[in-house]
Amino acid sequence: AVPVSPPSHWSRGVVPSTACSDSGVSFGTAWPMRADLGRVRRASCCGGAMAQHVNNGARLAKVVFLAMACLVSTPCVYGQSDYYGISEDFGIPPAISWLSPPKGHISGGTVVTVYGSGFKRSPEAKCRFASENEFDEVALVYVSDSEARCVTPQRRTPSVAQFTVSNDGRQYSGWPLVFTKGSGTFLKFLFDNSKPGCFDCVNSEFVGGLNPLGIVENWAADNKTGPYIGGTDVTISAKGLDWAKAGVDTPYDLSIPGFGLKYNGPVGGPGAPHPFNVDPVSTGNGPPVTGTFYPHLHLRCQWQCFFDSDQDPVSGTNYTVDGQLLTGIDNVTFSPWVRATWKDYTELRCESPAHPVPARVGVQIGHTKCMIRVSNDDGGSYHNDSFVMFQYQDKIPTVTHIGTQQRSKWPARGPFGGNTEVTVTGTNFLPSKYLKCKFGGVTSSGGSHGTYVEDDVSHVVGELGGRVQYISSTEIVCVTPGFGPSASAAQYPSGSPGSVGSGAMLDVTGFVSNTDVGDSVSSVAIVSGGRGYATPPSITLQGGGGTGGGGNFNIDQDG
Repeated sequence: AVPVSPPSHWSRGVVPSTACSDSGVSFGTAWPMRADLGRVRRASCCGGAMAQHVNNGARLAKVVFLAMACLVSTPCVYGQSDYYGISEDFGIPPAISWLSPPKGHISGGTVVTVYGSGFKRSPEAKCRFASENEFDEVALVYVSDSEARCVTPQRRTPSVAQFTVSNDGRQYSGWPLVFTKGSGTFLKFLFDNSKPGCFDCVNSEFVGGLNPLGIVENWAADNKTGPYIGGTDVTISAKGLDWAKAGVDTPYDLSIPGFGLKYNGPVGGPGAPHPFNVDPVSTGNGPPVTGTFYPHLHLRCQWQCFFDSDQDPVSGTNYTVDGQLLTGIDNVTFSPWVRATWKDYTELRCESPAHPVPARVGVQIGHTKCMIRVSNDDGGSYHNDSFVMFQYQDKIPTVTHIGTQQRSKWPARGPFGGNTEVTVTGTNFLPSKYLKCKFGGVTSSGGSHGTYVEDDVSHVVGELGGRVQYISSTEIVCVTPGFGPSASAAQYPSGSPGSVGSGAMLDVTGFVSNTDVGDSVSSVAIVSGGRGYATPPSITLQGGGGTGGGGNFNIDQDG
């Protein structure tokens, strides 16, 4: 073995020797790594014919040349910063076994999670989506040694893409477009261009796809009503096909001759991304995905509403929607496309936006009917026959009974600290994030026979209302806030305007001059936080000096 001197720009240190042998000649390296690399890595062996009978100078030159060739040509000898935590075998590609989700829209933006083994934290890691006409490589984000993520690219046309990964951006887990078993590990990802509600209808219009009749999905919504202020979560689910709308009396399996896929309704679930394990009943796999809600950043909902601004059923246009006659409509309103939350290929969730309120003087506010549309491409397109109906309403809820699990002679009771679940029954409850419960109001000094003080809001903490879980239009569950002494100063922090409650601390600062009297405070109203046990508030008055300042304090019979 011939010693090789390290280059001058490498830091001092010793690296375990690596023997490379070719034609009976071996050599060892004693090159230390750079000081900032943090990890020691062996250089890979690379061959080269070396004559045994050469002089020492020629032999040394060949050894140096071979060593430099090893460094240049071998992927795994590139030094990487320990900041990335890259191990010495990062050039070895991962072995992949599962992909979720297995299907997405051609507009891209689907976050794909890939599972397997051998993932390394590397800035050069890549995912490859390869099909006959398109070939894309995107960044791979390391999660753990068995999990990583990437975002699908945009595609021009629908396709079945071979999916492979790499730790160093060069050596992939499988050869491109080679689907032979044993040629590495690879999965498949499906790019589709279906509009929500009509599977393969776009392709069927031009090239004879799977759905030539354009049969749309049946959609259902869990919440079909909500207040005009918005904030209602609506979950849309695709369940079966609307054969009647297509004029089909007896449902059947749609198929394309020569292809094994059959379609008779929307299917969600994990799909079957593994090319060698596509049995629908096998572990982890499912039947082919045919639902049309795709998991990406471009999934959107829109409320298209029929607005009768003057609530006059005679004037205006009459519209027929889904078999219903909507009379006296002044115009159709279109909400912005709001982002949808993907739950499955057959289920998503959207939040209703606020809508203008129709009204005339002295007339009760009526309902406004809407169609909820869904788009896979940021509102660029949707299917005209796919929608669910929704109503904006303005109802005043009524409360008929409240109850808690802890009972005595009172049907509902709980500690002063709050956080008690109270079941409320009544009428006209509308599902919305703005639905609140108010715990306020106490009897006057007359005791149980006194007057109810309705405007006492000293018990409401934070927002004007407690947290609410919507059950139905006749039942909700509220969570009590802190009350009385337990609410303390958190109810009304220092400087709260208007009135203060029990336990609060109010700081009033007034610097009044002859030219500016707008900073003065004339009076402060103190609202009791529950008579008989309330912690009295503390009020501090600070003046600007001089004379003439003063204060009058009137204390009622409750202290």
